[in-house]
Amino acid sequence: VELVERASITEAIVGSGEIVYDPTRQASMASRVPGSVWVVTKNVGDPVSIGEVLAVIDAAEVGELKTSLLRSLAEQKLQQQNVSRLSSARDAIAGSRILDAEAALAKARADVLSAEQSLRNLGLPVQVSALQGLSEQQVLDQLRLLGIPDELRSRLNTQTVTSNLLPIRSPIEGVVVKRSVSPGEVVDPSRILFQVADVRQMWLTLNVPLEKMEQLAIGQPVQF
Repeated sequence: VELVERASITEAIVGSGEIVYDPTRQASMASRVPGSVWVVTKNVGDPVSIGEVLAVIDAAEVGELKTSLLRSLAEQKLQQQNVSRLSSARDAIAGSRILDAEAALAKARADVLSAEQSLRNLGLPVQVSALQGLSEQQVLDQLRLLGIPDELRSRLNTQTVTSNLLPIRSPIEGVVVKRSVSPGEVVDPSRILFQVADVRQMWLTLNVPLEKMEQLAIGQPVQF
């Protein structure tokens, strides 16, 4: 038995809900070129920071681009020497020869810039200015493990390791929530290898019946 009295009535709408990752705080990673998985360094649940390597891909296209840059640097060096030699003897040779040499030098420089940009497009931080003046062997040593972090380099034989390695890095800080790759698998740009999400902020998706939509308002409290 209860005494009858006046009181406010609280109406509530009940519906099923689901916690999901914030779509603005997650990222999917794939290999930018076809290749095979050389090593995987992260698993589901592992925390990652921005730029941390999740896996390394062995891709022939990466090795070809490094070789192209090596050839272009050698050609630029040769054409620069040729221009310098002809310029020092300008009074004894035809002006057309100097113009041809300068044109060849300009083309060699363009080839270097093209190869450099192609590597940068793959996320490999090549610095051509740091390679100027080095011997071909020194340039090859610099390019062989380009972009590979020191903790992985320490586990490699730098004399026998391939030049085709391409690291897959996380663009955000978060946790690995999905991994769909294993060492040795063949991958291509259409296949998602990892998903990383920032779990510090999540979204709650609630399913509310359409006939109760009029009872909802912006800023309304929600209990979950």
